[in-house]
Amino acid sequence: MEIIKLSSVDHNAWDQRGLQAAGANIFQLSSFLNRPLVTLDHFNPIYLVMKDREKIIAQLLLTEGSEITRLFADFHGFLLIRPFLNKFFKSYRFAYGPLIFDRSRYYEILELFVKYLDQNILSKGIHVRNITPPLHDRDIDQEKIRSIYETYGFSANRWGTFVTNVDQSEDNLWSSIGKESRSKVRKARQAGIIITEVEDENMLGHYYQMSIELSKRNQVSTKSWNAFLNSLRDPHTKIFLSMHKGIPVSGQMAMCAGNIILLGAVTTSNYAVQEKIYGNDLMQWHMLGWAKAHGFSMVDSVGVQPNLGQQTTKESGIYRFKKRWGGELLNYYTFEKTYKPLTQEFLTKSKIFLLRFKSILSDFNKKIKAYRGFVGPTD
Repeated sequence: MEIIKLSSVDHNAWDQRGLQAAGANIFQLSSFLNRPLVTLDHFNPIYLVMKDREKIIAQLLLTEGSEITRLFADFHGFLLIRPFLNKFFKSYRFAYGPLIFDRSRYYEILELFVKYLDQNILSKGIHVRNITPPLHDRDIDQEKIRSIYETYGFSANRWGTFVTNVDQSEDNLWSSIGKESRSKVRKARQAGIIITEVEDENMLGHYYQMSIELSKRNQVSTKSWNAFLNSLRDPHTKIFLSMHKGIPVSGQMAMCAGNIILLGAVTTSNYAVQEKIYGNDLMQWHMLGWAKAHGFSMVDSVGVQPNLGQQTTKESGIYRFKKRWGGELLNYYTFEKTYKPLTQEFLTKSKIFLLRFKSILSDFNKKIKAYRGFVGPTD
């Protein structure tokens, strides 16, 4: 067996082969190349295959670039800064891989892949984090996977997600969600809330404004407008808004490829919170129905802390909300490893500084725009 780094790739052949593996999704298919990580941050995609003689028995798509690139995405000099960051502050990412096609030798193949990555690729960067195995494959043993990664010095972090099977009748799907969910969906419909797909920058502006409001409520940094813009241009990302009397109350992104939809970037407005409007509940039910109608088999809510005793107040609320949508809790591990600890420490401190600088600059720009009577793109 040998691992080969491909210099050119037939995307159609890559995807057809990848979809043979249980749980293949957008992160291991060529559709990932449309994601902002590649198109905006300009990460370099790397394709690896493992061959046994002439037969491909496993494959992996990973990316190479800097994790702080996104912090500069809305700056005017972004295109000049980006190559420098990606070259000198390099890290690697991959998720839901590798895809292994020879199930009889699954763990043997995985160990060879991990060893190769550790010695030949990942060590060229500062660190790697949030490595995720193909967790939608119910037949793999997550403890064996953990043992393999830890053998090569990776740290394991237990995590989980709720995955709802939508390959069933709508009546069964409705019955499978929690009583609280059904009640709030009914109340949202009675209130006249409607769901609409985001199709232009004006609608996206409403979504982004809610994202800003959510970030302020949670006291976290605001995400890049250009990242949202690139998501709108991605043909494999769908974006939806729930509206109440013409006012946006919640938003949802969905990454759609393979047989699985991955939910992400949920937003709720201050208006929805203050008026107790259940637009996000109707949105979750809409996503299940939308996935079913478009031929998908699973909807993944993407990420919960599965250990109830270790949950923060925020994590507990997220867990309870995601649990009541009829999903099965899947437990798995994510993995990380630091190769250049001093550079990593510098990078961590730099991120803190840059986030503070970005916040100060954003407040300054708002004051300038307000002084000039500026009306922003999100109106």
